[in-house]
Amino acid sequence: MDSIAKANHHSHLPNQIRFHQPIPDHYRPSRHWSNILIPPHLSSRSDVIDHFKRKFYQRYIVRTPSPPLHSTVTVYACSLSKAAALQSQGAHLASSPSEVASRSDVVFTMVGHPSHVRSIVLESQGRGILAGLGPGRVMVDTTTSDPALAREIFGAARAKECWSVDSPVSGGDIGARDGKLAIFAGGDEGVVDWLSPLYGVMGKVTYMGKAGCGQSCKIANQIVVGANLLGLSEGLVFTEKAGLDVRQFMNAVRGGAAGSMALELFGERMIGRDFRPGGFAEYMVKDMDFVEENENERGVPVLSFIYFLKRD
Repeated sequence: MDSIAKANHHSHLPNQIRFHQPIPDHYRPSRHWSNILIPPHLSSRSDVIDHFKRKFYQRYIVRTPSPPLHSTVTVYACSLSKAAALQSQGAHLASSPSEVASRSDVVFTMVGHPSHVRSIVLESQGRGILAGLGPGRVMVDTTTSDPALAREIFGAARAKECWSVDSPVSGGDIGARDGKLAIFAGGDEGVVDWLSPLYGVMGKVTYMGKAGCGQSCKIANQIVVGANLLGLSEGLVFTEKAGLDVRQFMNAVRGGAAGSMALELFGERMIGRDFRPGGFAEYMVKDMDFVEENENERGVPVLSFIYFLKRD
């Protein structure tokens, strides 16, 4: 299971936050507290936390004690052993997701699938995030999820006089480790702007529009990423079969139209047959499901590689 992390900071945020939708001053997030929650992944896989999400958590533990965040991090884990590495770096434990949310101004979530997001945010028998999140507080979902679910959560949050932002990320485990993720935000622009000190720990955020737009941007991102990965894989195999030096091939094409972030991040790994996981293939398959669903909904044709990637 994944973990839940809470950060308590004294940030230099503005006194008056310009939300696009009016909200009473006493419901606005405090200048002095921001808590970060990353809920349990509802999966039996014991190593999920070991890759992308652990690097995500460690980024906050390592970086947030310095200005402007001055943070401590509290972790909730369904299995305490999975939080041991984070505890050894100074993280503290909380007893439940709702407890962390009730003490939080800002809640970040990162889980595996939309069903997990729905369960941890909207359901969980009163232990979910919205059950504990106070008026004027903010939930930020960084899971790659369904745009329609993001809009549903936004509506449920506004009904409680709190806020939600869909902020899926791209950049993999290396981007999470180095704080260089690309972040696509959908929701209220004023809320996204207010969150910028926290986003800055993760990487670079781009405001994409209203609720659900962050998720739609991530779907488009995955279409491009999937095409690049497939093309890179086939190009390297062809190069090898043609008797060429694959590293020389990479050096030759990286400055031309074939150059890409996929080539820079994964080309050397592929050549060296470095299969250490930075993420799970099931998540890419999940993302391709979103592409197919949104293709049908919007009548937009997509490349056949999507169906190829989804084959057993």
